[in-house]
Amino acid sequence: MFSEAKIGEYLKNTTLQIEVQFILDVTMIRATGEIVWSKPYANGSQFGVLFHEDENIDELIISEMKQRRKKEVLQDKFTKIKY
Repeated sequence: MFSEAKIGEYLKNTTLQIEVQFILDVTMIRATGEIVWSKPYANGSQFGVLFHEDENIDELIISEMKQRRKKEVLQDKFTKIKY
């Protein structure tokens, strides 16, 4: 396993590409990108990823974020209603 220092040194000298899979609302999103920064976080690390340009992925991410936000707003309204 890489330590934070080793990853930081590695990133200074090369480009590290990764494939990330995540769900923002309901759809699995797969995107490839390059790690552009890293920093310590809790017992591990956080990484900044610059995704390769893909209009379909961009649209899917925006759509998923909008759907998730609508659900959050509706949930918030229902939790504030007193019965």
